[in-house]
Amino acid sequence: MKLNLRTKLFMFVPVFALVPWLGYQTFQKLQHFATQAQSEALHILAQSLQPELDAMLRPDSQLGLRFAPEPMRRVPVLDGFFDEWPDTPYVLDNDQILLKIGQFDDQIAFALEVKDSTRFYQEPLFGRSEAAPFDAVRLRLLSRSSSSEILFATEGSGSFDGVISSTAPALANSRRIKAYWWEFSGGYRLEWAMPANDVVNRRLQLIQFDHHWI
Repeated sequence: MKLNLRTKLFMFVPVFALVPWLGYQTFQKLQHFATQAQSEALHILAQSLQPELDAMLRPDSQLGLRFAPEPMRRVPVLDGFFDEWPDTPYVLDNDQILLKIGQFDDQIAFALEVKDSTRFYQEPLFGRSEAAPFDAVRLRLLSRSSSSEILFATEGSGSFDGVISSTAPALANSRRIKAYWWEFSGGYRLEWAMPANDVVNRRLQLIQFDHHWI
């Protein structure tokens, strides 16, 4: 059977139009498959990250270092020398500060060494309305229900009491934090001890104030 040109063109046009339609359908299916695969991958990623996000968003989650005090045979004598401390690595060791933390019975002891080429001690007011700037160390103890601060500042090397401020007045009035500040060439050492109940499961912030005359 012979087909004339008009018939041939009439049959060719639908076939010619079918090719891009099939290509479009294939593209749609590939796009749907890629989108579905991407959604499943993101879902798996979200499931794997969920525990980490939950830990970050918990009210009791805390940033920073976690440490366990070193066991000690006895509470160290507060004298500015660390010879009674276990020969263990510092829990904090950088260019400015070295810190050890130990425990004996219900007491937590701290041994802090600060590198400071210029030491300025706390001075009496001597009639001034404001205190002269001085070097100091401030320890903050934070929990979900309360916060406390202990300021370690002294008029010179020797034994002294840390100044406590707390959102729980009973704590500030009942606690006495004995400390010892010892100056050496290139810095100073600070030792103090306090009840374990005031430290355990709390967030600790250690702030060093280094005053310089300009």
